[in-house]
Amino acid sequence: MIVRGVDVSYHQGAVDWKKVKASGIRFAMLRAGFGKNNIDKQFCANAKGCQNAGIPFGAYWFSYAYTADMARREAQYCIQALRPYEIKYPVSFDLEYDTVSYARKHGVTITRTLATDMAVAFCEEVERMGYMGMNYANLDYMRTMFFNVPYDLWFARYSAEPGRNDMAIWQYSSAGAVPGIKGRVDMNYCYKDFIGGESVSMKSIIQNGDIGRQVGQIQEILKKQGWTDGDGRSLQIDDAFGECTKQALIKAQNYYEIAADGIWGPECDSIIPQHWIYRLQFAVGAGLDGIPGPETLSHTPTISRFINQTHKAVRMVQERLSALGFPMGNVDGIAGPKFELGVKQYQKQKVGLKLPDGELTGGKNTWRFLLGL
Repeated sequence: MIVRGVDVSYHQGAVDWKKVKASGIRFAMLRAGFGKNNIDKQFCANAKGCQNAGIPFGAYWFSYAYTADMARREAQYCIQALRPYEIKYPVSFDLEYDTVSYARKHGVTITRTLATDMAVAFCEEVERMGYMGMNYANLDYMRTMFFNVPYDLWFARYSAEPGRNDMAIWQYSSAGAVPGIKGRVDMNYCYKDFIGGESVSMKSIIQNGDIGRQVGQIQEILKKQGWTDGDGRSLQIDDAFGECTKQALIKAQNYYEIAADGIWGPECDSIIPQHWIYRLQFAVGAGLDGIPGPETLSHTPTISRFINQTHKAVRMVQERLSALGFPMGNVDGIAGPKFELGVKQYQKQKVGLKLPDGELTGGKNTWRFLLGL
């Protein structure tokens, strides 16, 4: 279901969120801050107002970064500001024309590669800390500033139609009028169900023959993690629980050591939809808290084409690096030649190894980078 929302900052002043809710607004994206830990003057009031009014919200951080490390630190500032609140929508990186101008004044030209790297670094850090990452971009910057950013897109284009169908949120106007908000405000449509993240726990049992959005959510989760049907084909997101979905679910249940009956129940709900860090902790036998740290790192195994080729962690590495755009081949849990190639590229581009070897050595640098440590 498509829902309508707003995005606001201190520019809108004090907002009467109860009036906003009564007008039909169903979500909000709040500016948490900008640059080096500058918290938006109205963020706390807006966050409390949304919570009190029952409006689910996410946040964005206006970036003044000109390196990937700066973008990663901005994500940390942002999440620190969000911790006291219940965040149900994504946390978005916001690179705009002022960002580029600011970088130029500091002697840095933000290229498409750099902009993409910064967006990915921000979103990686956001997701490492247990939130959903997102990238904001208008039509111009989608064409000229970003390559593929493997996170949800918040797309800005003020027109009757967005002209694309791959965005999670479409900012369709900067001149909206909403009761409870003084002056004009940005208006948005959300096409993705973020409420509760990927949770599908509204119905306790989902099985063959069921139809509806909850089934579609399960299919999206399974497809995102690389689970395929009995013939190895990628799942279709059609909101209908058939034999293909059942076979993919059975594969996932076997992996997560759940009774492999092809029925989505509470056990599935407790592990399969969890974010990557939590599921990696399961795969390596670390404590399940969803927070990467020394304890998780200490449990990471050495994996390569020749060592622990089928360890559970292989699949998690394939899933993660594939999502980041590295050529891993099929997410099949087998460390083969394509696995080695993808890891080598990651080691060269992200870890900075001059002689990448395609091996993730337990507790060492490649694992550290994957964990964001």
